[in-house]
Amino acid sequence: MASAAAAAAAAGVLLSTGGSRTPSTVGAPVADTQPAMPASTHDHRGTRVGCARRSEASFPGAFSARGNLVVGPLVLIGGAYTPASVVREFGGNKFPLLVKAGHTVTVRLARGARRSAGLTYGGLGRGRLPQGRQVKLRDAADSMSFVACRPGKPTPEYRPEGPSGSAADGEPVTFWSGFVLTRAPACVPLEVYVDGEPSPRRVGMALGRRCAARRLVQANCQAGSTGTTEIARNRDLTIGPLVLLGARRMASRPPDAFNRQGYKVPVTLPEGGTATLSVPRRLTDRVGLVFSHRTHDRVWTRGVGAADTAVRFAACPATDVPRRTGWAVALVGDRRRGASRTVRVAGAVPVRRRVPLGRPC
Repeated sequence: MASAAAAAAAAGVLLSTGGSRTPSTVGAPVADTQPAMPASTHDHRGTRVGCARRSEASFPGAFSARGNLVVGPLVLIGGAYTPASVVREFGGNKFPLLVKAGHTVTVRLARGARRSAGLTYGGLGRGRLPQGRQVKLRDAADSMSFVACRPGKPTPEYRPEGPSGSAADGEPVTFWSGFVLTRAPACVPLEVYVDGEPSPRRVGMALGRRCAARRLVQANCQAGSTGTTEIARNRDLTIGPLVLLGARRMASRPPDAFNRQGYKVPVTLPEGGTATLSVPRRLTDRVGLVFSHRTHDRVWTRGVGAADTAVRFAACPATDVPRRTGWAVALVGDRRRGASRTVRVAGAVPVRRRVPLGRPC
């Protein structure tokens, strides 16, 4: 990860985009006026990156370019997507980070990403970045608070306390050079706190793996047929009102659909009912659902990552005779595993069960 170390160590160096001004000590930013704050288990704030640790440059179109990741007053230049080849070569990627003047933004890795990703900006990670050796993931922070310079007209000469000479779309911004490290290509989930907001704005950073949108497919009465009302406990798997016929037997047999990556499973639901079957976000791109012909073709050509993550079933209207509506669905996975599925019904607590995909749960 030597290349990643070189890139991360350059976190205090200007990443030139347009005209620029930097302190005379390029690569060793002027010390901040306040010490770095360690992350707290009771506070979302992390390492403090203040005005004095900035670089300066112009960023035309920063808040409107599709290739950038924008969250309120925050922009990560180029953060919308990084090719997997870049991530593998450098252990992540460098992203100029901008915050509009007068704002404070905290960027924190979601809990599940903290062992495999990290942030280094303005020459800081968990503390000051090491000099003379490779920067490693353990040096990086999982939460950083970016305090932008105060608004105002920049002076002809650089002043650590600001105002900043950087601008984006005609607005003054503070710009920090930095790097986001990751052990492998991934969609890295971020929690972004803007100023005094008590709750984060959640967004995914596509570092070598795109962050799939939650696709909700509709399976209505017209798309189904009359389903069996018989349920065999040693054969079928019940998740709330939904029944996956024959799902228990998948534990002992190999996949037989979608180039041996999935199983065709009939699903039934009592008439008059609705329920949504979904895949947990952490398994997106590894496990999926196939209901429509369009998804069938997409998965056949592009693999498991192109499957749907949620299907909403709406059974036919209820009659005097208890019946169930049935649909043909496929469950696909990147390998044999026991994978969770969640069923949500309006007004009820979600039910989660593990489904055997080629191996016992």
